[in-house]
Amino acid sequence: GPPMVRNVCEQQNTMCSHLCLRNPHGFSCTCPTGLTLKDPRNCNVEPNNYLVFASKGSLGRISLDTKPLWDVPLDIPGTNHPIAVDYHRKKNLLFFTDIHLDAIRVVSLKNLSHPWTVVGHGSNPPDGIAVDWVADNLYWTDAGRKVVEISRLNGSSRKVIIKSQLLEPRAIAVFPSEGYMFWTDWGNKSKIERSYLDGSNRTVLLEDGIGWPNGLAIDYSLRRIFWNDALADIIGSSDLNGQNRVVLVSQVPHPYGLTL
Repeated sequence: GPPMVRNVCEQQNTMCSHLCLRNPHGFSCTCPTGLTLKDPRNCNVEPNNYLVFASKGSLGRISLDTKPLWDVPLDIPGTNHPIAVDYHRKKNLLFFTDIHLDAIRVVSLKNLSHPWTVVGHGSNPPDGIAVDWVADNLYWTDAGRKVVEISRLNGSSRKVIIKSQLLEPRAIAVFPSEGYMFWTDWGNKSKIERSYLDGSNRTVLLEDGIGWPNGLAIDYSLRRIFWNDALADIIGSSDLNGQNRVVLVSQVPHPYGLTL
């Protein structure tokens, strides 16, 4: 029979946390895609810097810690068709909408196997959600009811805070330290609006040349908003008052979401 080969990877004193690879001189420990070694034997459990995004059947994550920027699906049970996603870093909670379940769901990145529903709808699932990580509130747009609504992070204390002159609210973003929220609205006169986080002091920032504004993001240090327009096929930017407007990227075929 074949000669007996001692498996150095099985010995307790050489245990690797994830992958043990043998070589002619012994072994080396290595990590799965996206993770880095914390010490010669152990990988970090989570990447430090990463991008989370929604795709047709799952939420995916791309680690920015390692060179090959491959996406790894997050194994969250019952996730069918996620659309919008936002994150509470201090609590390590990932909030996402699922249009198959008509719900806003949340999962701890420390325990992906136990997601739960915070807001059940039964009508139109939100196209946009935003987490205020300072006051621990959740914001979302509801295009079916033509409103912007809020709740606590656990889905309690729901309240509609914008309910007039909306056609199809889509993306939403908040600037917690400044007390602002921004949202996009589709229609025969599409626009990007701003208000305080309580819905007061509402103002239209941009409406000229706004077609199908899908995604919205804020650069907190530059104090600028960014949006994409799926009619004009562009990514645009302005300051927080809608001034100093620029087109950053053109000829983007039907851009949907964006983040920074």
